[in-house]
Amino acid sequence: MVLTVNLKIIWICGLALTILGFWISLPVLRKIKCGQFIRLEGPKRHQSKKGTPTMGGLVMIVAGLILWWVMLLNQAKTVFSLSCLFLAVALLGYGLLGFFDDLLKIVRKNNLGLKPSVKLFIQMMLGVMLSAIYLRTGLNTSVTILKWEIPLGFFYVVLLVLLFGYVVNAVNLTDGLDGLAGGLLLIAYGAFSVLAYHESEWEVFYFGIAQMASLIAFLLFNFHPAKVFMGDTGSLAYGAGLGAMAVLLKREFLLLIIGGIFLWEILSVIIQVWYFKRTKGKRIFLMSPYHHHLELKGLSEWQIDFYLWSVGLVLAIIGIVLGVWV
Repeated sequence: MVLTVNLKIIWICGLALTILGFWISLPVLRKIKCGQFIRLEGPKRHQSKKGTPTMGGLVMIVAGLILWWVMLLNQAKTVFSLSCLFLAVALLGYGLLGFFDDLLKIVRKNNLGLKPSVKLFIQMMLGVMLSAIYLRTGLNTSVTILKWEIPLGFFYVVLLVLLFGYVVNAVNLTDGLDGLAGGLLLIAYGAFSVLAYHESEWEVFYFGIAQMASLIAFLLFNFHPAKVFMGDTGSLAYGAGLGAMAVLLKREFLLLIIGGIFLWEILSVIIQVWYFKRTKGKRIFLMSPYHHHLELKGLSEWQIDFYLWSVGLVLAIIGIVLGVWV
């Protein structure tokens, strides 16, 4: 199957309508005071971002799902398969969690949303739900690392819970600079879409390119200086969507390579906390996650974006090569 003229037109129209959706929703978000609250512990120049409309992830999710379903129906594909359900539940489930987290921050007028323990518990429950759907698909419970296939059986459920917990929080931590997370997500979704196309996994492929349209539209309003943030609504949803693509393609291991910057961002936080406790107050980084360290080193947001996008692109190409030829 190839990208037909109809599909290309549908995708372009979807992109245009998503851009229009952002253009219409921004004044509404400002009017109802859905502004971002900035933590005082962060870089001081971030205080200028206070009040920027957040929860842009809502537009992304709705537009991305509609475009995906329209493309599936155009190709006489069902939107009710278990694979489609898996992808939709990942995007919507974690997006809903992020929405309530964002909503609490707005209502409380601070940067404190759901308690970390509550958020982690709900993430685990969503992971279990997705595992149950996955097991119904009939796909195997093995993990492929390069050429080696490792059967996990029931422990694959544990892996899925951990995988989704990792990727949504890694993307969430990366979403700290204008354009950074959106650009890296666009690269990662593009890489997994290439792999889906190569393996003729059309449901996953259409899902990937539909979310790419949402991400492109979002980035037009999120480049520095940002006019809107995706919020936890977007970061949790799109992190989960990325994880779901990797799982259905049986490329779980490649998530660590293609999403290598997300991995490094969450590792930088873990390393910083561990070293701080071990040395009783010393730090390896000026601030974590790593992009804040680069900020305090004097780099501008555009410089950091370009640097991390470039590394992310190289890692994505490596991931595609490994996925296609190894």
